[in-house]
Amino acid sequence: MENTTQLELVFAPQAVTIDKVKLQGKIDESSRVALMNELSSMAYQRAPDKKINDNGMNVEYRLRKGASLDVFLSFTTNTMALEFNPNHWNKQDERGLLYHIIAHLQRYLEVTAPVWVLKRVDVAFDVYSNLSEYNYAINTRAKHEYWARVLTDNEGVVKLITNANNTNRVELQTAYFGQRSNKSDLIRIYDKRAKAIDGELTKEDLASLMKGHEHYWRVEFELHNSENINQLLTGQDDLFGALTITRDYGRSQIEEAVTPTKAKARADKYNYEVAGKTYNRVVSDYESYIFGYMHGAPFFDRLPVSLKKEVKDLVKQLEANKTDLTNTFRKQWESNRSKIAAQATGYQSRAPRIIEQLLKAAKDKRAKNHDLAVTVTGLFNKYDYALKLENANIRAVAAFVKRYNKAELNVESGDELNPYNTQSGEDIEAMFSEQDALHQQYNDQNNQHN
Repeated sequence: MENTTQLELVFAPQAVTIDKVKLQGKIDESSRVALMNELSSMAYQRAPDKKINDNGMNVEYRLRKGASLDVFLSFTTNTMALEFNPNHWNKQDERGLLYHIIAHLQRYLEVTAPVWVLKRVDVAFDVYSNLSEYNYAINTRAKHEYWARVLTDNEGVVKLITNANNTNRVELQTAYFGQRSNKSDLIRIYDKRAKAIDGELTKEDLASLMKGHEHYWRVEFELHNSENINQLLTGQDDLFGALTITRDYGRSQIEEAVTPTKAKARADKYNYEVAGKTYNRVVSDYESYIFGYMHGAPFFDRLPVSLKKEVKDLVKQLEANKTDLTNTFRKQWESNRSKIAAQATGYQSRAPRIIEQLLKAAKDKRAKNHDLAVTVTGLFNKYDYALKLENANIRAVAAFVKRYNKAELNVESGDELNPYNTQSGEDIEAMFSEQDALHQQYNDQNNQHN
């Protein structure tokens, strides 16, 4: 019988967040010249790994490291895409500036509902537990479940278990379900500490996020299909469909099963150290055997028959005593799904309404949200000023000049852009509640990290 006792699984204070958003909209071709003028201002820079060619221009607005907005304007279609990580725009004035930029760029789009389409949303679960001790499986035969439907290249049950290299002990740092591309849904499980090693996080930022805990891991769902994103955000589909997260073949479970019956597993002379931690050689050997058996490694077939039988029996024993933690993650998702959905869909159309109301409140000292509005709009002038300055590095690119000249021929004289491209009579006042929530979220975050 499966053990349903919950082992300790510690979630971070902000357990579920959106780690990346990609919006796409259809531009109004009569506004292309004005849009290209905006994207060729000093507000935007070409990133080292980006380029401008006959297919389009990819530019970046970077407020600071991490808080950046990538913009891609197609030269062959009428689409524009924005990509950003909202977690990095976490201060009030920064989040306000993000809405301000989205609202600015929305003016160049055709008025549709929604104006922006969600082309990518990454949902992240952060935990202070060692997830290399956990196992992840997708039953790809369960075609009615979400991940069994989208991961069509695999058959049967796909499992990831803790790996071992030639040191006989290395913790899993990153694992994937699905294809790594810009269009395919996938699941990532990785050690956030590795991001600090790779330079994506400073040691100081990592320490503030870990809050004194030894481990900091993330399970991340990268979603690309707009229809699927909407179904998952609204709860019509299960984000964890066909995925299971269990503790059964982890190092600690193997150690608990092997140590009572193997004298060498209890003897200090068979211990060794890696990165300051002590491990037992016999336990590591069995961990390697199980890995070989689960993944069909050729070396397993060369083991003695008695040892192979022992390993297979051990796997059955571990399987019978496994702890399923999938529902623990699922409950976190259900308790945060509405908030995540509101945030993701909010970027699709609400930015202009938010900005319009904030600007009004900032000018009206009697407004109840005046102080908040003044803070949130604090960076607007910096961005607006940079829009007035030409960026020669972009203007000089031949592909830009070619498409700009072509677009000029299609400009209709006399047309002016609506400042925010919103319809009159919308309930702009209601957007204050979102800013209040943002205010509280930022305060909570600061309290957690101080």
